[in-house]
Amino acid sequence: MVKLFFSLLITLIFIDIIYSQYVSPIRINYYFNDNITIVTNSSRYYFTKWSLLRHVAKRDDVRLVLDWTCNLNVNNKEERICTTSMAGKMAQLYGEDWYCDAKSGTSNQTYSNHLPDSLYPFPIIYNYTKPSTRGSTITVSGEYLRFGTGNPFNIDHVTVVMTDRDKFYTDNFDCQNIRFDFPSGCGTVVFNLNEHVSTFNTNIQYMNPSINNSTITFNFDSNNVEQTSKIQLIGNNFCNNVSLVNVSIGNELINTYDMISVDHDEIQFNYNSSKQLYTEKVPIVISAGGTPTLGNFFISFGPIINSINSVPSSTGGIVTINGQRLKLPPQPSSFTNISNINEDNYNKNLYKILIGNKECNYIQSTINQLTCSLPSGTGNNLSISLIINDIGVNSNQSTIITFSYGIPIIESYKINGNIVTLYGSSFGETNKTLIILNDKIHSTTTPSLKDHDDLVQVFNNESMLTFKLPGNLVNANVSIKTPNSKTSNTIQLETQLFVQSISSPKTVGSINPLQLYFINSTNENSIPQIKIFNNNSIVITIESNTTSKPNSTSYDGSLPYQFLFPKGCGKKIIQVEIGNQIVNSSFSYSPPTTMYCNRSNSDSMLMNCFGENFGTTSHGNSDNDKDDDSTTVITFSNQTISTISLNDTMFSFKLKESFYKSGLHIRVCGIDSLIDYEIKLDSFLKSISMFDKFNTSGGYILINGDYLSLDNIKPSFKCSGDNLSYSSNYCKLINGTEIKCLVSSSGSGSSINKTCSLYLNDIEQIDKKVQIFYHSPFVLNFTTTTTTIKINTTPTTNTTNTASPLNGTKTTTTNKNNIMSSTTFKRIPIYKSKGGQVLIFGGNFYDPIESVTIGGIKCINPIFIDYERLSCNLLPSSLKSKDESSSDQLLYVNVTVGGQSGGEYIFKYDNDEMNVNENENNDDGDDNDHKRLRWLVPVIIIPIVFVIGGLSVLAFIFKKKLPCFSQNNDLKNK
Repeated sequence: MVKLFFSLLITLIFIDIIYSQYVSPIRINYYFNDNITIVTNSSRYYFTKWSLLRHVAKRDDVRLVLDWTCNLNVNNKEERICTTSMAGKMAQLYGEDWYCDAKSGTSNQTYSNHLPDSLYPFPIIYNYTKPSTRGSTITVSGEYLRFGTGNPFNIDHVTVVMTDRDKFYTDNFDCQNIRFDFPSGCGTVVFNLNEHVSTFNTNIQYMNPSINNSTITFNFDSNNVEQTSKIQLIGNNFCNNVSLVNVSIGNELINTYDMISVDHDEIQFNYNSSKQLYTEKVPIVISAGGTPTLGNFFISFGPIINSINSVPSSTGGIVTINGQRLKLPPQPSSFTNISNINEDNYNKNLYKILIGNKECNYIQSTINQLTCSLPSGTGNNLSISLIINDIGVNSNQSTIITFSYGIPIIESYKINGNIVTLYGSSFGETNKTLIILNDKIHSTTTPSLKDHDDLVQVFNNESMLTFKLPGNLVNANVSIKTPNSKTSNTIQLETQLFVQSISSPKTVGSINPLQLYFINSTNENSIPQIKIFNNNSIVITIESNTTSKPNSTSYDGSLPYQFLFPKGCGKKIIQVEIGNQIVNSSFSYSPPTTMYCNRSNSDSMLMNCFGENFGTTSHGNSDNDKDDDSTTVITFSNQTISTISLNDTMFSFKLKESFYKSGLHIRVCGIDSLIDYEIKLDSFLKSISMFDKFNTSGGYILINGDYLSLDNIKPSFKCSGDNLSYSSNYCKLINGTEIKCLVSSSGSGSSINKTCSLYLNDIEQIDKKVQIFYHSPFVLNFTTTTTTIKINTTPTTNTTNTASPLNGTKTTTTNKNNIMSSTTFKRIPIYKSKGGQVLIFGGNFYDPIESVTIGGIKCINPIFIDYERLSCNLLPSSLKSKDESSSDQLLYVNVTVGGQSGGEYIFKYDNDEMNVNENENNDDGDDNDHKRLRWLVPVIIIPIVFVIGGLSVLAFIFKKKLPCFSQNNDLKNK
């Protein structure tokens, strides 16, 4: 056991001796370009010299010697500080091996050995040049880059060769700027720079990819529809590993399977360019191993033209370009919302369209269509230049689109029966443009024919053409050839069986022909049938009683057939069937026609009318006044009449006194008579009367009788006193028994005994007179005014222009003498104590105004303004009216015209000025009492003092002159 203990002790002492031979620094500091400082324990070994060796052949050459100066730390005797100067020596810090000399701090024992790796400094990198993705020489700049040997360097355990390895053993090696031959790669790699410090790694980033140029190869099918395009990018540092390369166009990442090839200087990939809806420049970004392109690179997607219309040479017109990307992308709302400017107008200067050498002025565009206005001109196959925001038309289209003036283009068609309407452009001229059907020129008639449907007619600036299609062409290819020998595109017309009714059947039933067009050749010998649908859901089927076979020399595809139509009326929906062809159509029965009417010989009040297609059932006087498919409605004198008898050719009805001369209108099952037969009834005059009392401006007179009509009689009136004739222009027929006429004979009251006489056709009816009575005046409102009246003695037409006088107005009127006056009113207050001018509103006023009173007070100098207004001057008054029981009581306004009076409680004074004055006087009286009291002493008392004083003086004088007076008094006293 003892032996084992001593063995362990000896081993530990040996290890301590061995360990103590090596320098174990407490800390080490490297100061760039200045010094290196190592602090050790004062009792242990410390460095005295470092020697940097380089191996040349078999010889070790000392490259650099660093001598250390060591001293005890004055602040801590247990530490030793050793320093070596690095001034001017940093550039020599490269070699293959470091040897160090050390000395013991206690026994002065020395040793030499390799410098421990732990003491090597970390390299300090200032910067480096990025390598190309193909691989290139880079320079790493910094300090302590090559403290030891010249290798190894590696990237992910792959050795990187130092470029200037051959200079490593010379004095020309720059250890602060070391060059390396970097291999191919991309992105960022981890680079181990020092074999002595294996944990020291630095990130080296390959160069950013850069795009120098791009090429788009657009692909189009035979119809110029855009297909998948190929994009080629030319540049640098793209990398050649497809798994590490990402390409983005706009916000879209290109899929790996769309990549065609990837190399350091070129990338090719497929791209669905049809996704680009607008003409614009789209940013493109490449990421190589996570390293993106620097700066912005854009790829342009320009407009594509698929087709273009033509316009007439003589007038020019609107050019429509169809294609793709024909519009700029929409701008942000904050950009375009400039006074609500239309976006097309805002951007119109960014669109430049040149056709040949003529500018086509931009109008508007969508994604797939652009329109512009092209002036007149000539030329074929003119080039089209379309530039949108400096981006031109994409090339590589399978067909180069050009423009030619005057080329007809058929865009669509419509067939109505056998009339074809073509829509498009540049259709030429009426009756000069040729129609080509199935590669043969269609023969049309000359313009001298009356049937214009047979002509080729061109409308709407050569954009619409109509022609008549032959009935034998079930389906046809159609094109046109214009007078300038230019032929349009060809379209196929799809025709259907078409029915044309030659004439309408009679309501009693009749044989009528139908013309059928576009019959298939397999159905030419078939017998057609017609199904007639009625509103009562009853279907009647009829067959043609003839078979029309085509004549090989004249057959044009349309065949006439005879049908026996049943009894009926109105409009009918039908279905025509011939062979396997069916078509829906309609026809109408013949309209009712009245040939003549006369009175019955046995009954003068019975009217008989004769004609055809009258139907069989009268509508009569039923409350149901709606059209019905099985009824006949007859109206006369604006009344629905009841028939006594009715059949298809005759009907009878009773006359009424209220009937008058008018047209007889017949509606059979919704079909109206084309011409109303006029029945003339002789008017019979009975009497005339007033409709009501006249207003002062005039009124209505009624004419009573039987079968009255303003066509038979022309009533007019003349009234006594005015010598004017009132014509029938102001008469209205109420019914056959009454005519109402407006007679504008002005007047008032009834004392003048005015009468009006009736004239018929300017002949006076002696026994037809009526005395006129007028309504009494009435009042509605008032205002107080000042009035300025201007009189113009020139006769004028009766005119009244009225506005509310409350805020002031100017009124132009005429009185009964036809003298025009201009009156201006202005609202002012009116006081009872002062009176004033009053404007009264009402009706049935007349000139002269006899009198006006307000609350019993006369309103003098009344002036007639018009039939609804007058003015007068209200006298002032200090008396309380019997109508004025309180300050809020309204006063009665009475107006007398033509011996008739009328009025209303409407008037009220403004604040009474007299009461205000009385109150003011009371206040003044109080002040006067004070003034009287002040003057009381000098005015009353002082005179009294003077009187008393004067009497005293007189008494004294009197006593002096009469001495006995005093003696007698003395005697009395005795």
